[in-house]
Amino acid sequence: MVAGALVMIAGVATAAPAAASLASRPASTAAVRELRAAAPDAAALTEAFAAGRHLPAGAVGGIRQGSLHVAAVRSTGVRWAIADFTPARSAPALTRTAFQDGASTGVFRSAPGQAWRLVTGSGGPYGCGRALPAAVRAAWQLAAPAGCQARPAASRRAAALARRAAAPAKTPADPAAIPTGQSIASIALSQVGVSDTPAVTSFSGVDCDPYTTMVAAQSPNADGCGYDQAFSLQNENEAWCSDFAKWVWQQAGVTADMGIINAGADSFYGWGASQGEAMPPDSGTPAPGDAVVFYPPGPVSATVYADHVGIVTAVHADGTVDLVNGDFLGAQNISVQYNTDVSLTSWASEVWNSDEQWVLVTPPGAAQP
Repeated sequence: MVAGALVMIAGVATAAPAAASLASRPASTAAVRELRAAAPDAAALTEAFAAGRHLPAGAVGGIRQGSLHVAAVRSTGVRWAIADFTPARSAPALTRTAFQDGASTGVFRSAPGQAWRLVTGSGGPYGCGRALPAAVRAAWQLAAPAGCQARPAASRRAAALARRAAAPAKTPADPAAIPTGQSIASIALSQVGVSDTPAVTSFSGVDCDPYTTMVAAQSPNADGCGYDQAFSLQNENEAWCSDFAKWVWQQAGVTADMGIINAGADSFYGWGASQGEAMPPDSGTPAPGDAVVFYPPGPVSATVYADHVGIVTAVHADGTVDLVNGDFLGAQNISVQYNTDVSLTSWASEVWNSDEQWVLVTPPGAAQP
């Protein structure tokens, strides 16, 4: 905590359990006192989130249980809040996807006598606490995973080393002989560092990427987007974790029922169901090439909103995995990010929120016709 900063914290307005990363915090210290937020705060924050993200009326379903926390800096009287929002079940598919990849997180500020407003530059995975003062973030003990400050160039270098280390000593004469999972992992690693054009540091505006263009966006929209020099195409605006994962699978030779997969991360679950996969939450043995779909607490299905989908690129002896994640907000831009030595259950809770679930979707073993 910053020296001399006194922070008064308000917890969850709905008496919901606190996030796992917050649960171990002592009830009070010399600098921090736990309180409960007033119910009107939740409504005001929801309204500020919808306005700041330019979401249509009725798009926000509510605040995720355990995610609402409010703080007031005693020296200034300025209040801060963080909350994770869920889309309304009745919201159109494209509106629901706009909550993916950490875009559902809002950080808010309220000066004395002023209304709550969404802070410019906030958003991204909940655990990052992006745009919060250091004193408040420390008081809440947010996890701040390494990916919060990831830079595309550094991620690209690390992924290139991993790709070379995993390459077979002798490449088969027939590319079809390479297992699909191995091909998916290699292709995903080759894309690490690919970033939005134009560069952005929040989800409050455009989110322009090349993969959406290449897999045919659900709703093509290039307004405000730039040109991708590497792929020689116009970027399009869409939450793109699923678009990226779909493109990688296609490049590796997955063809069956790919029309099921769209911009919604939950569509990967739908694809797995079409192939007869069981996909129990928080279960299974990951393998390179698997898609990992992350879900909030509650039922899991192809029709339930999912937070994100990433790709497993390596599995280690201790059970941790390496992931490549499209549409991740780092220090400089939204990009394809490389996250290593991930324990899926603990990482999911640190990045998204407490009780986050994960589901493995397995690609076919070999390239398909």
